[in-house]
Amino acid sequence: MRRPQLAGSLVLRHYVLSISAGAALLAGCGGSQPPIGAPGAMPQTTALATRADRGKSWMLPEAKSEDLLYVTNYSGVSVLTYPESKRVGVLKGFFSAAGECVDQYGNVFIGNEKPVGVYEYAHGGSKRIAKFLTKHVGAIGCAVEPVTGNLAVTGSSSSVNIFERGRKQPLVITDPKMFFNIFCTYDDKGDLFVGGSSNASGGLRLAEPPAGARKFAGISIGPTIDPTQNIQWDGAHLAALAFVKHGTKKKIAIAQLAIDGTQATQVGSTPLERPAYIILQCFITKGTVILPNWSLRQGQHDDVLFYHYPKGGRPFVQLTNDMTDPRGAVVSFAGK
Repeated sequence: MRRPQLAGSLVLRHYVLSISAGAALLAGCGGSQPPIGAPGAMPQTTALATRADRGKSWMLPEAKSEDLLYVTNYSGVSVLTYPESKRVGVLKGFFSAAGECVDQYGNVFIGNEKPVGVYEYAHGGSKRIAKFLTKHVGAIGCAVEPVTGNLAVTGSSSSVNIFERGRKQPLVITDPKMFFNIFCTYDDKGDLFVGGSSNASGGLRLAEPPAGARKFAGISIGPTIDPTQNIQWDGAHLAALAFVKHGTKKKIAIAQLAIDGTQATQVGSTPLERPAYIILQCFITKGTVILPNWSLRQGQHDDVLFYHYPKGGRPFVQLTNDMTDPRGAVVSFAGK
């Protein structure tokens, strides 16, 4: 399995992951926010069930009735019960699988690099039920509009592809001031937020085309906020990663932003203590934030971390077994 290396160019304030010649994958956050309770109180390492993959997708029959955590791992997606973290399936056939999103029915959408597009799976299903091929967009991030079910796809582009429900050809909306977008998220009113870079030097841009609009409006953000990484509507605010200097080191947090027109005001913060290091696309629920995490440190493993949200602090669950190159995460709830 080829593992991408840290790059040193393009949108580079913090972490850039090379996923192909000339393309990059940055940390981010996306999906819907069904409420759950925190599944524990003390840090722990949860062992996952093991099974030979044999190059094909598989899913245990009981998965359809379980709440499920989907974790992308470059060429495949690990499917675990949530919050117990028992391995119940694997989805194969991906090339550089990246971000994910989930709709109100529990269907899961997974970005792919070759061919560039998003694959849809029913909750607990092992076969693709739809494929959305993008135009001029790298299929790194995605989000599902909660009312209409429209699918927005972003990545490696100044454009956003919006697939209206039931259609396979996208509406292409371009932001002329966006050099390179990464992830996106919808709020509960159907407004779309897109994060990325405004120029090749790494300038940051957070933009929004209001519901039904085709033009983007830039949103002013504070100096510690990085919208190229971790943007998600948490049910009340826009969540974005923030980096605060403490001496010579930087502390990682998730900032809660109140959006008023073209101004974002930070109204809260969720500190993320180690081992959170390089955070890829994460998933927030009421009470929990789930973080795929790269360590890139000798003697440490890649893992998936569960933190209390919005309290933060230390992780109360740390998944390490079968986590190879974890990139994105969503939770799909049974009975949707």
